[in-house]
Amino acid sequence: MKKIEFNNKNYNTMNFLRTQPNDLNTVRLRLTTFLTFLITVISFQGFAQKTYLKIHKGTDAKDVIMYPPGTIFELKNEHHYVVMRYSETPRTYLIDGKYKLVVHPTYKKQKDIYYLDSGKVELALTANFGKTNSIQDNYASNGITAEVDITDSNENKGYKNLVFKLSNGIVFNYSDGKYNASLNGMYLDIKHKYIIASELGELRLSFSPKNGEVWWVFKPKKL
Repeated sequence: MKKIEFNNKNYNTMNFLRTQPNDLNTVRLRLTTFLTFLITVISFQGFAQKTYLKIHKGTDAKDVIMYPPGTIFELKNEHHYVVMRYSETPRTYLIDGKYKLVVHPTYKKQKDIYYLDSGKVELALTANFGKTNSIQDNYASNGITAEVDITDSNENKGYKNLVFKLSNGIVFNYSDGKYNASLNGMYLDIKHKYIIASELGELRLSFSPKNGEVWWVFKPKKL
């Protein structure tokens, strides 16, 4: 993504707005044009392409853990050297020895640590992440799969609602700003947006009602 910068020669605010004192219409027109240009540049930069983290823990194509775009992490080899970290450039690192992956999720203070000896760690383009209105999630987290049903909101135009079902029975519902989670008909506690604890383990879910993006990871309880 090419960085956009203002050129003082071409976009000097004072030069751009300079006109005759009595010509108020010209001032307003040039001010409106300048502000429109400024907003366009800022918006363009704000939607710059990002990557998200995919952890392939082994040879099973469905055993994948995903983290939202921009998640900071470090992958270290057995000599404690960092061989991969977050960037906006897509890449894949094959795990062919003993590695330690330290992930810093934005939704909690604690780090997630994985010890890997096979599989791969991937930075994938966010644009390649599947977005459909009703899907059977192709990925799994610790052997758990998800069914994702995204629908348009009837109350808030342009926004989305979500029904998210895990194969272990945990269900999360989001409807026009209200949300809940349940397991076998019993409501579960939800912290932040959205960490859901249950007797089976912890579901960490991220959902954007603006565009319908869903990111999730499930960590089973240790026996």
